[in-house]
Amino acid sequence: MVYASSSSVYGSNKKVPYATEDQVDNPVSLYAATKKSNELMAHAYSKLYDIPATGLRFFTVYGSAGRPDMAYFKFTNKLVKGEKIQIYNYGDMYRDFTYIDDIVTGVVNVMNKAPKPNGDGVRYKVYNIGNNSPESLMDFVNTLEQKLMKYGIIDHEAEKELLPMQPGDVYQTYADVSALERDFGFKPSTSLDEGLDRFAKWYKEYYKVGGDK
Repeated sequence: MVYASSSSVYGSNKKVPYATEDQVDNPVSLYAATKKSNELMAHAYSKLYDIPATGLRFFTVYGSAGRPDMAYFKFTNKLVKGEKIQIYNYGDMYRDFTYIDDIVTGVVNVMNKAPKPNGDGVRYKVYNIGNNSPESLMDFVNTLEQKLMKYGIIDHEAEKELLPMQPGDVYQTYADVSALERDFGFKPSTSLDEGLDRFAKWYKEYYKVGGDK
């Protein structure tokens, strides 16, 4: 069994990069608490029924065919409509943005190799899967705008409303992926520039927006 967890389980942890050995007992949102509960239930299920279970803590996934409620997708939709976009903590935030193709590759690799029994005889493991390279939120937004203009989807930058930090949010995320690389010989490697370029191209083709660029 392979299931999706989240970097949100690290909550208010100050130590970076986040490692799977770190304590994750300080969730700052209900979403984070549900993901921690997910990991605990998977462990119990694995122990009770001897079913191998591997959890992947995803770090800020973005890319083609994503969820429209995710920040980067909402930014894009508002940019296309010429609407103002809201940026929290006045843009002073960092995220370990991870392109969807890297996530898929990681999931497939993990599916093909079940975890070995741990010291308690439970075949259970958790890995981080992130780009191991935090990026500024403002750099992300600026790069997104550049790519959308490159493909003729928009023709100008958006007005930006800088707001305080939202409750339940964190200042930064940063994945230690050394365990993933050690056990599977893989770690995400798609740069933000390349990933947003692919996303903008997909968005243009899928929604049939923009000019002939």
